[in-house]
Amino acid sequence: MELKMNMNDIRNTKKNHATTSRIICGVVRTAGYKACLILAAAGLITSAQAQTNSPTDTDGDLFKDSDEVEMGFNPNSAASKPTVAADWVSAVKADAPAYWYRFEATNVTAGVTNSGSVKGFAGKYGTGIVNNNLGKTSAGPSLGKAIEFTGPKATPITKKYVDFGAVIPELTNFRSNPRYGKETTVEYWIKTTQNGNYGNQAWNSPGILANERPGDGDMYWGWFNEEGDFGFSTADFREAFVPGITDGAWHHVVLVKVWNETNDSISKVYIDGGELSGGATVETTTPAGFDSLTDPAAGIRFLGFTEHGLGTNSQYIGFIDEVAIYTNAFNEARARLHFLAASSTNTPPVVNDFAITLISVAPVNGNVLINWNSLVNTNYSVQRTATLPTNWVTLGTIKASTARSQFTDTNRPPNSPRFFYRVQRN
Repeated sequence: MELKMNMNDIRNTKKNHATTSRIICGVVRTAGYKACLILAAAGLITSAQAQTNSPTDTDGDLFKDSDEVEMGFNPNSAASKPTVAADWVSAVKADAPAYWYRFEATNVTAGVTNSGSVKGFAGKYGTGIVNNNLGKTSAGPSLGKAIEFTGPKATPITKKYVDFGAVIPELTNFRSNPRYGKETTVEYWIKTTQNGNYGNQAWNSPGILANERPGDGDMYWGWFNEEGDFGFSTADFREAFVPGITDGAWHHVVLVKVWNETNDSISKVYIDGGELSGGATVETTTPAGFDSLTDPAAGIRFLGFTEHGLGTNSQYIGFIDEVAIYTNAFNEARARLHFLAASSTNTPPVVNDFAITLISVAPVNGNVLINWNSLVNTNYSVQRTATLPTNWVTLGTIKASTARSQFTDTNRPPNSPRFFYRVQRN
């Protein structure tokens, strides 16, 4: 389901799942949502009414009708849909990022190459980053290496950061020279267990791409509140939160901002491919004009902390990889294509065990799609129950022909409010 709120509201979704150690189970049930109205000036948080709407996916191919139409596909035919790229690099290149930082070098003196279309803006490491922080294992084989920002908690005086050498203009829109119709998408992968210390005060919290300027609206392209929720601050006056990201696992993050002059400005968050992929889709709006713009002093040139933050916990602690910045607004379908491409590879990975990687429900017919990592030529049974831990029913058996297998349950129980799946290796 997708949660939509008006321009005075904030979006927040929760995802529920259950797992066991050897037999990986996934739960499909109506997701729980919470929403808050944040009065930034007064620092108040009040509950607000939210409306939930199922995104329209007429052909059940896990791409929204509106996204398919926008991308030139037929939303009434499951055979007509976007194609997942062969690997992560191919997916990113196809969408032509203006800036792209891959963190492949293993020596800090090499810095971080900007592989995007904009010349310059090569990253240099702060003196707190050492060689041992580089060359870390990323979220998937085709992503290569990652960087780790280590603790302990630090103020904005931290030496652990990446300096792009100048303010990246795509990350903000200045009040002195506004560009209406401007679109920016920021994408990266993170792995962290970090949380802030000061409630929902972005200026006192750890950030990823952020610059705090008191008395002005600011852009925070990723930060963490006291509960560990991941936030997207769209000029301070509107916040979008997604919980469950600080669980120590890799997550794909796509953040979108569209600045408008007469209509509401739009901000979107897609986590792990978006809601139809089993992740999260969050959208909020900011009033056009003043509230969506910033002063020139709020430009962003650093990765890894909240510049000019006021707290003692301003530095990001965790792993990050594949930071890309685009000059167009991604829809959920494009975020999903990038997410899926990260697990694509021409050389099947070595799988010592297996795990469910995706459970999703087709809104048009209620069919449940289960994907899992698998060993080639190995048999797997897909089972379902509504009453853990017993009464498992085998739905089918599949012999894996690739490193990723899938099964579609076309007969989910019509009267059960929740049910569980597991995949067993035979």
